Amino acid sequence: MKKIVLILILLWGMKGFSQEEDLFQLWYLTQITVEGIDYFPSDYGFFPKIEIREDPAEVYTFTMADTHSDFCITYLENLQSNPNTFTLDQTSWTQNPNNTCTDFPDGPCVTIYGKHADIYYDMIQPFTYSIEQNGDEFTLEIVNAEGNHAYYSSIALTQPEFSPLQVTHYPNPVSDVLHIHSPDIISKVSVYDIQGKVIKTVSGLNSNTSKINLSTLQNGVYFIKVQTKSGASKLRRLVKK
Repeated sequence: MKKIVLILILLWGMKGFSQEEDLFQLWYLTQITVEGIDYFPSDYGFFPKIEIREDPAEVYTFTMADTHSDFCITYLENLQSNPNTFTLDQTSWTQNPNNTCTDFPDGPCVTIYGKHADIYYDMIQPFTYSIEQNGDEFTLEIVNAEGNHAYYSSIALTQPEFSPLQVTHYPNPVSDVLHIHSPDIISKVSVYDIQGKVIKTVSGLNSNTSKINLSTLQNGVYFIKVQTKSGASKLRRLVKK
């Protein structure tokens, strides 16, 4: 009898662990329900997403975009199972001041990105989540303390009608020299700490590639902002070890 109970406990623990592991990926919004009203990104032509990551130092981060910032990140904390819950550090949000939307005050982009971001901002109480798998697709449901829901898929069913700036950087984690590449001409690269402070900038590059020596930085999480000659920019996460 004791063996049966132990096996059941182990199986239950494995289930919780699997849910937690599946959480760490890029999620594409398929629907939000706010105060009982459903909103679908496909109806608005804009497609918010979130990314939940576990860094090598076992630091969890939560990334999304809002109407005024195309990159908003904070720490995901108190990750629990049975039930599956987490909290977001509301005091550590770092935003890239680059408007996601231009149709203020109440256009379709502002509506869907604004209502999506409002599910997470200023929520101190835990969020609950559940993950299901159907073949190669995972689906995620997150519910905040006010009872508002956000639904996601691991597969982008509909893509926006534009080609975002493509940037690759390696190695990550990095110990000394970081290599950056883009099909577009890179004009400037800036390095930010987790508080959003610029700690290093390299400008006047005018090339598809760049190298930055980061050996003097302390170990931790940073962000690099790559700007191109055309004015486009991309913010990427970086781990210094």
